[in-house]
Amino acid sequence: MIQLALVAVSIGLIILGFKGFTPSGLAFSKKTTLRGTSGMVVGVICILLGLALIPGVFLIFWLSSQRT
Repeated sequence: MIQLALVAVSIGLIILGFKGFTPSGLAFSKKTTLRGTSGMVVGVICILLGLALIPGVFLIFWLSSQRT
């Protein structure tokens, strides 16, 4: 169950990161939108965090399969 949640979070972070590269920008709050360089920087951080979670998902899958 935790594996599915980690996959969903990592995919969500990657999608959120790519939103920072769009002309509409990345919504930060109700009134603030990060556009341009600041949106891209936050987008890169989100993409990197999403990609960093993927090996963790495989590690949890492997560990859970080793228990049985």
